[in-house]
Amino acid sequence: MDLCTFYMVSIKKIRSCRVYHSRLVGKRMKAHTIICIVLLAAACTLECATITVRLRAYPNAEKIVQKLKKPGKIAQYTVEGLVNHNMVTGIFATYAGFLEASNSYGYIVFERKHNQPVVYLLVTKHITPIVMFEQTIQHWKLIPEISAQFYKIERITDADTELTYWQVEQADIPKDNVIPLETIIIIAQPKHIYVPTGITLTDTGPNLLLPNVYTRKGIKIINNSLYILNLAHLFGQVHVTHDKKATYYALQPQE
Repeated sequence: MDLCTFYMVSIKKIRSCRVYHSRLVGKRMKAHTIICIVLLAAACTLECATITVRLRAYPNAEKIVQKLKKPGKIAQYTVEGLVNHNMVTGIFATYAGFLEASNSYGYIVFERKHNQPVVYLLVTKHITPIVMFEQTIQHWKLIPEISAQFYKIERITDADTELTYWQVEQADIPKDNVIPLETIIIIAQPKHIYVPTGITLTDTGPNLLLPNVYTRKGIKIINNSLYILNLAHLFGQVHVTHDKKATYYALQPQE
């Protein structure tokens, strides 16, 4: 083999090695990219997940018809706006430090802040904040003198049928009156909120759509909203300060 032929063969080998290496690197980069996309999608799915409570008016048409048979009740129901009265709008609830009010369709939506497929639901008209410092709340407590109803809502998948459902049951109020962090608190009198117990089919997605909750006639939406004004200063955007260190800046909530 002469020098020229040897040179040409060497060039071809080098090129083929570069092509193989570039393909190998390309495959590895593609695999790493796919893994990163999957991890980011999983993190985003959990971070962007929501918990939704839907409020609906409790069906009591038979009682209304019976009362309307009495002439003296017609004027009363006319004043109260029997036909157009919306009992699912403007009902406040709090969860994981967030405060929301139901919209015109009765939906209350929170960002999901815990991983367990268990949600507690508390219905009471007054709660007490336990302050850590300034306007930072460590947890909420029940007031023993104020009536309350406590429910456990757990998502379960049956091993035999592979069906996923919500199991709703009434639970005992914590003995120390400390409200768990996974609790959605509806500000209302318990007699005005009906929570059906039992099983409701659902899915296994990260977004939790809880079973329907029903509002009864007589709920004091305005009074409950005025009570929330006393707690409004405890809910707000977190302001972050930059604490300068020797080689970096540390972020911390502003007190």
